[in-house]
Amino acid sequence: MELERQNPHWEGLVELPYAKKRWIWEELLAQLNHPWIVGLFGMRRVGKTVLLKQLIAHLIQQGVPAKNILYFSFDEWGGEFWEVIKAYEKRMGKRVGRSHYLFFDEIQKVEDWQNKLKLLYDSSQPKIFISGSASALLKRKESLAGRLKEIIVEPFSFPEFLYFIDEEWDPALTEKMERLYWQWVKRPFPELVFHDYEGYVESLIEKVIYIDIPRIYKVEETDRLFALVELVRKSPGFLIEYQKLSSLLGLGRNTVARYVKYLEDAFVIRLLYNYSSNPFKSAKKMKKVYPYVPAFSLGDEPHTIETAVAFDLGAQFFYRDKEKREIDFITPVAAVEVKYKNRIRWEELQFLKEYATQSGLKGITITKSKIGEKDGLEFIPYTHLPFSQYARWRVHILRKHAH
Repeated sequence: MELERQNPHWEGLVELPYAKKRWIWEELLAQLNHPWIVGLFGMRRVGKTVLLKQLIAHLIQQGVPAKNILYFSFDEWGGEFWEVIKAYEKRMGKRVGRSHYLFFDEIQKVEDWQNKLKLLYDSSQPKIFISGSASALLKRKESLAGRLKEIIVEPFSFPEFLYFIDEEWDPALTEKMERLYWQWVKRPFPELVFHDYEGYVESLIEKVIYIDIPRIYKVEETDRLFALVELVRKSPGFLIEYQKLSSLLGLGRNTVARYVKYLEDAFVIRLLYNYSSNPFKSAKKMKKVYPYVPAFSLGDEPHTIETAVAFDLGAQFFYRDKEKREIDFITPVAAVEVKYKNRIRWEELQFLKEYATQSGLKGITITKSKIGEKDGLEFIPYTHLPFSQYARWRVHILRKHAH
């Protein structure tokens, strides 16, 4: 029976995938103390299933009876959701209730999964963990409002990558850190940490384009969707002009806009808005687009580093004024310009200095090797940024050091 096959822990065979835990593990553990449904969402191959199985092992180690834990992946399942619940209840000889932990993998493959989970949760109050694609996150609508805690599972950051390969960050070892950094750029997925599988990234992108997105949305021109992705991969950071893309791809302007949104939802691309204190103005202005992770970039080294900086910052905004002067990234605390070269002319930083002064933000320049501070601007080498106070990984690094 499928249930037995997917739940070897019922027979005392507890899976222990990977001894090391992802840095979001503590956040995940904390959810055990709350009643809501916990959803792990993110792109393919970031380790969502492994996290669910590590949680199951943890619960059993904490004394939860193995039979009170159900794991079910809907990846290849052709049956009904309620069939799984009924089969589980029949095996236990009782109804699902508060003492049960239910883990549903690849939930987006269940038709109308949001309402089915809502009904199960409201009627029985079990502790539910789900995993799904980014598309699933966006399609949940309002039926789970107030019942679902979303956790985004990202590919590895550079600091987490070093942790998994048992390397310490050492800014004094410049050449070694640069070599490891570029290793991370190409291999930020758990399966690639110790092995570089040829064609892995291309295969991942193709599955999202040709399988995942069409399964959720109505997309007939998948080849043109793929062509749009290739444009972004080859030219990270370009300004989106829907009319030009429409002519280039042979698609209607509205169709191009929809495709861009689908790719953003699926964590294939990262969309940046032109910063304004008025969010409505930001939404109307021209947008910039990057591959979601540097591993997706087919651009040259400077553009790939720019993509990596966007990833480290979790960037949502850039700035471009009426004179078409630009600042690469705007965060809540800093204006960030990427200058991946050894010699930077002062006039190249004039606008950054001007904007930082007017806005009250810290002016940051990401460099190839230059480090220090001059005239109010801070210079940070690209390999140092992920460990700086400006990167979104800072909280995880501090937590690790506290342990």
